[in-house]
Amino acid sequence: MIGQNSIAAGCCLLLALAAKGCASLPQAGPDYTQPEVTGPTEWTESSNRVSPLNPESQWWRIFNDPVLDSLVADAFAQNYDLAALRANLRKARALRRKAAGRHQPNVNAGAGAQLLSRSENGLIPANDTVGLEADTDLYDAGFDAAWEVDLFGGTHRSIEAAGARLEASAENLEVAQLSTTAEIARTYIELIGFERQRIAHNQIVTVQEQSTRLVESRLTVGAARQSDLDRAMSHLLRAQAKLPPLEAEARAAIYRLAVLTGVRPDQLSGRIDLANSAAALPGANTIDIGSPAGVLRARPDVRGAERLLAAETADTGVAEADLLPRLTLLATAGVESIDFSDLFNAASFAGSVGPRLSLPIFGRGRLKAQVDAERAEAEAALALYQQTVLRALEETESAIARYGRAHDIVDRLGSARAHAAEELAVSRIRYKAGEDGYPAVLDSESNLAEINIELTEAEKSLRTHAVSLMKAVGGAPSADSSRSALSGS
Repeated sequence: MIGQNSIAAGCCLLLALAAKGCASLPQAGPDYTQPEVTGPTEWTESSNRVSPLNPESQWWRIFNDPVLDSLVADAFAQNYDLAALRANLRKARALRRKAAGRHQPNVNAGAGAQLLSRSENGLIPANDTVGLEADTDLYDAGFDAAWEVDLFGGTHRSIEAAGARLEASAENLEVAQLSTTAEIARTYIELIGFERQRIAHNQIVTVQEQSTRLVESRLTVGAARQSDLDRAMSHLLRAQAKLPPLEAEARAAIYRLAVLTGVRPDQLSGRIDLANSAAALPGANTIDIGSPAGVLRARPDVRGAERLLAAETADTGVAEADLLPRLTLLATAGVESIDFSDLFNAASFAGSVGPRLSLPIFGRGRLKAQVDAERAEAEAALALYQQTVLRALEETESAIARYGRAHDIVDRLGSARAHAAEELAVSRIRYKAGEDGYPAVLDSESNLAEINIELTEAEKSLRTHAVSLMKAVGGAPSADSSRSALSGS
């Protein structure tokens, strides 16, 4: 039993010395410090259509459209791109557990039985060893353990890097969720816009048909020329030619929504009632955008770039630790006997314990080159992070400007439509009073229909810019699910 006590005491002593050494030795690589972001205190762009309040995470609900809400919910549950990113998140979580496992000793258990046959003509002939026959059975069982002491923090840095990449994967999932939600909202708005444009163009077609019939009747009585009819027919055909592209774009939008929600096109077509949806294009009220600092904190792409910077910084420490000495504690304990009945006796105990120190001598140039490469990666990650911050500010400022100007366009076209409607009403009164002919009424109707088309396009553009603005301020739609994924729940 003395041997067992000696091995145990040796293990404890080595562990104590290793722990003391680790506490006093410097850690490889730089300690990561999150870079400070110097941003404006206020937005450069101003608009009475935006609010400094913090945006809501479920920002698409500002449109108050149940169909849009259901499409977003389906995408979160069924979109295959999001499913792939969730799998990547689980992979990153597993890799972090793998990296953390390097802190644990590597322990293996084994047992064996051998038949040893010794040569009679060897250095020590079999017959010269008293008590040991030429053919001997040997039984053994036991454990062997190896633990690499993290002297200079290489293992700690690898865990740090894996943890940062896990958090970056969670941010990537949020970026994808945000982009998918925005794409669904944008496509749905375009779908409804195409349908409203088709309705408005149908009104133009109706007016042109009435105008053509009027010219035909006037031609019959000799009050018009063939050229007048040809011109009327050309206007009618041009108006009719604008309908098929709108119908095709509407169908393509439905197919795009099917992909985004993870279903076949035939499974989605019957769920969207364009006739009812087109009656009320989703509205957009004043949008809460928060402050520049709040946007930079909220945007998952900014947070993800910062986490990748942290990972690359930790990788530098891992590479630097490879240049430094490695201390490994080795221990074996077990039993060995040539007679199986004596295998588990105290006298059969055998073991060893001791440290092993290693230092790379040849190939250091390769290891130093790896350190230089990791440092360059960290510099690139810092530049990418800073660029991501600038891009976030640029996208938000541009979105504010476009959204505010889009409101101005809609307001002006709304006023133009009101004047055109008044003009049409007057034309009809004058026609009934015999003061003007019916062509004047048709011209007024055509003018109003043209303005309706322009206004429909402007309203679609306004809603699209609203989506772009809400996406720019970084309202991640399901932050809680990504955060819980970090803990493996």
